[in-house]
Amino acid sequence: MRRLLPFLFVLVAAVNFTGCATTAPKTAAAKTKKPGPNEPPPNPGRIVYRGFSLARPSEAGWQVKLEEQSPTRGVIRHDPTKTGGIAIVAATLQLLERAPQSQADFTRLVRPDLLSDPALKNAVYTPKPTLVAGQWAVEYELTTKYAQRDGTSGTLRNRGLVIRHPLNTTTALHVLLSQRGAPAETDKKIAEEGWRLVESAQPEAQ
Repeated sequence: MRRLLPFLFVLVAAVNFTGCATTAPKTAAAKTKKPGPNEPPPNPGRIVYRGFSLARPSEAGWQVKLEEQSPTRGVIRHDPTKTGGIAIVAATLQLLERAPQSQADFTRLVRPDLLSDPALKNAVYTPKPTLVAGQWAVEYELTTKYAQRDGTSGTLRNRGLVIRHPLNTTTALHVLLSQRGAPAETDKKIAEEGWRLVESAQPEAQ
């Protein structure tokens, strides 16, 4: 389990945006276990995975396909038949090299090689330290160019959050919005909707 993340399964390997997982997710709606006396009831508005949860999409065009989920990976994609280009929101847990000692140290541990496919060349990585619900976090952008099938140049743009997990000091929650296509195909409205889904991510008990 060295790195749950070269998780740009979302990017190139599985970011042909058609890859599938084989294990169905553990969703709030699918839970059958009754909450204990000190546990909150399941929230039907959220999808619960092992270690984190995401809000269910409310805007038209966003889909949660069971075959693309696993207990430790969430995928919400925008229907490519709709306008707005190709967009996907993905979340997973990232194992850090060690427990960070400060916010600056956490930012150093969140390196671009942990956040993207090593096959990506000339990717521009821009990190910004921040706090999410009181936890150290890094908001970042990672962009690169790629050749499309018709010979034109496309842009792959990832915008993400990496949040220190409050229950495990060597684990972080990584959530990203990944969009690709020609600049004119990157819809601002879809980007805003996708980022709201990214911001909805919350660490949960593992």
